[in-house]
Amino acid sequence: MSRAVKLPQALTGKGIDMENDQINMKHVRKWAEGKDSSIVSVALMIVGFAKEYYELSESVHKGKRLEGDIPLPSLRTWLKLYRNPKRIGKVLSNALGINNHEKINDDSNAEIEELKEAAIDVFTSDIPEEERKEFLKNLIKPEIIFFIRVFAPCFTLYKIYPLDLLNKAVNGDDKALEQLIRLDKSAIFEPKISKLIHEAQVLKAQARMSMIKRAFSSQPKAMQMQTIKCQLGGLVLFISELLKQKLNPSDIKQLYDSIAKDLRIDMHDQDLHKMTVPTFAKRINRNHLMWKSILIQDKK
Repeated sequence: MSRAVKLPQALTGKGIDMENDQINMKHVRKWAEGKDSSIVSVALMIVGFAKEYYELSESVHKGKRLEGDIPLPSLRTWLKLYRNPKRIGKVLSNALGINNHEKINDDSNAEIEELKEAAIDVFTSDIPEEERKEFLKNLIKPEIIFFIRVFAPCFTLYKIYPLDLLNKAVNGDDKALEQLIRLDKSAIFEPKISKLIHEAQVLKAQARMSMIKRAFSSQPKAMQMQTIKCQLGGLVLFISELLKQKLNPSDIKQLYDSIAKDLRIDMHDQDLHKMTVPTFAKRINRNHLMWKSILIQDKK
């Protein structure tokens, strides 16, 4: 008896239910040919997270609590994370299981193909409840919350790291100050930022105070699905290097297109098809640098 198969929503923006039909994912299988099973598994896992990532971004934009009733970290811990991106990277590495993926050298070709098949099967299956709960537990970690609410939106929307934005703001850059407060209201409690606001009140700097008020009552722009897919593509590129199975931007674009074909959406990924190859490569490489900056840990 055939059952309805719920295809992953990550790349479509909506679920697709297919009754009495078989998903053979032939284009993804073609893409996976000649690639190590570890990078196939990781790449599918990451790009399959696009919809959830989009929803997290929307939550930030609308000012919703991503963490439900879980309290935010203490102010002292929160502000310290601006100056300690490696701490964020360590927690993210553990959460993503990056340290657990190693290149397979000794397995037979048959075993490698079985692992690829398993990865593709996982992509077209619902996430097990235990794994979903485990992922949600990560949201209570200060580093994960900071990454979702501050680090990723800051780099994506402003093309700058949070610490660099903070430093520009404390050095008198009003545009940076507005962006910082718009992004993270808790930044006003950073001592040097508090001093700037206090001085603006004392000096009756109306323009600066009006700007601060506007920033405090607004939210950063939500990231578009195109942006999120490029960001996740940058993570795939980074991990492929880490596994010594380096992909290039065109490989990643082909993966997105292959998934779109197999899910019968279109011949090309709908969010990326209007982007030129050089533009896509530029954005993938830029996001690769973001992930590298926080996920590569100092050996000292």
